[in-house]
Amino acid sequence: MNHIMNLSEKIEKSPIGALHKAFKLENKLVAENPGILAMEDACQTIMQPLTNLVTLQKVSYDFSGKTVLAVDDVSFNLCLIDIFFKNTGAQMLFAINGKEAVDTIISNPQVDIVLMDVQMPVMNGLDATREIKKIKPGLPVIAITAFVHTEDRQRCFDAGCVDFLPKPCRREDLLMTVNNFFQPFLPL
Repeated sequence: MNHIMNLSEKIEKSPIGALHKAFKLENKLVAENPGILAMEDACQTIMQPLTNLVTLQKVSYDFSGKTVLAVDDVSFNLCLIDIFFKNTGAQMLFAINGKEAVDTIISNPQVDIVLMDVQMPVMNGLDATREIKKIKPGLPVIAITAFVHTEDRQRCFDAGCVDFLPKPCRREDLLMTVNNFFQPFLPL
């Protein structure tokens, strides 16, 4: 029994435990304040404990001068992506559905890469990717989704995504994938 309690304490103190606490706090805050929490306020309130964990990571990336558009209908996911990119120098833009993503690309042609959720209201991520590719064909779109079957991956690639990350994705995996598009490997 003592071994189980020690494991439970370790999990509670881990980044996963912190995420779980943050998610529970987000649900409580939204329930108590429906419609009045701006995403930025929610991110600061909910994610502050995680910000310190992320900034302790050893690998750093310099995305100065780059603009990243993150698209997801779940504010928690956008907050987490924002924290993952903290201290990278990237300018972050956010959209909560595919239609907003397309509109953001039209009004912000400087966007260098898109991180796209697949299942969203208004316009899904695959339709949004197809529309974005019509506007800016060379813009890399990375699918970030909980749908991880081979046929799901293939649908993402067929829509024009250049890479695929399963949810939940780790900070290092996301930043390394983005870095591969910003600093492509050059043969010797």
